[in-house]
Amino acid sequence: MKNTLLTLSLLLQLQGVIEFSICLFFAKLVSYTFLDWLPLYISQTNSGISSSESAFLTIMFDVGGIVGGITAGYLADRTGASGLICIVMLVFAIPSVGQQH
Repeated sequence: MKNTLLTLSLLLQLQGVIEFSICLFFAKLVSYTFLDWLPLYISQTNSGISSSESAFLTIMFDVGGIVGGITAGYLADRTGASGLICIVMLVFAIPSVGQQH
């Protein structure tokens, strides 16, 4: 087997690498932003919530994302309608945004 050196320019020419890298960057940006910033934001904007309660709410946000992601993936695999499942999950997420106030 011949050893071939893969350069960055060669890797970037592979189909989908740039698009996947951009998506991964923004997914990590959102994840780390919520991990670091969300508890502070919740505790400062809601005077009745302590730091530990805001950390708990942040954990529930992550748990909801895990459960929702697994559920959406399962339903998309079973129905074959991944676009429709995505829209339905986004519609279900709308009330959770409004509950903050």
